[in-house]
Formats: sequence, C-alpha cells, structure tokens
Amino acid sequence: MMDTLHNPAAATAATKDGKTGTFTIDEIIEHYHGEWILMRVTEDDEDGWPLRGYLLDVAPTQEEILQAWTRRAPEVSDGKGWPLYTFLAEPLITSGPEYETAVREFFMGLLQAGGLRDAEAE
Repeated sequence: MMDTLHNPAAATAATKDGKTGTFTIDEIIEHYHGEWILMRVTEDDEDGWPLRGYLLDVAPTQEEILQAWTRRAPEVSDGKGWPLYTFLAEPLITSGPEYETAVREFFMGLLQAGGLRDAEAE
C-alpha cells in the first residue's frame, strides 16, 4: 500500500491491521508510547479530533517528525483531503492528580514567562 511507510518501525506496525492498514490513536499510543508520530487521518471522532489513520512515520524527537512531515506531505496528497497529524504518543490526562499537577506546572510556566518578559522590559 502506498500510504504505508518507509520507516521500518512503522512498516512493522502497518502489517498489524490486514483489513484496512489503519490504526486508532489508542493503538498507536500503546505500541509507540513516548515516540513522536506522523499519521494520515482517515476518521475523526464526533468532536473533530483524529481517531484513526495510516501510520506514516515514527521518530524519537519532534524535530525529526516535522522533517518527516515536510518529506511526506507531497507524497500523500492525493486529493482525498485527509490531513496529516503529528503527536507525542502519550495518553491524554483529563482528571485526577496527574492532571492537576500538569495544569499547575503549565500556569507556573506562564507566570515565569510573564515575569521574565516584565524583567526584560525594565
């Protein structure tokens, strides 16, 4: 299948689903936890978030996956309008102590950035 990879790790994953060659976001997160992912979205959920698609590339860094995006974008544009999507394969945290810690760290970062900006302005 032309939409399936040049990346050996992703090529291995692409053989997993013999019917469609596509994977859900959850399947990708489970198999490639902590890696950066480039996928071609074929199905969205009811809120418009990517749900399923072709796994195009896997990389250890965001920079490498963005390079893959640049390389693959012309190759996969076939007029179907399926967008490319990149993400870090980590489960979403929506509640509980981990969520509260992440929100607290985010706001502390904003406060620090604002303080640095104010210090530079003086």
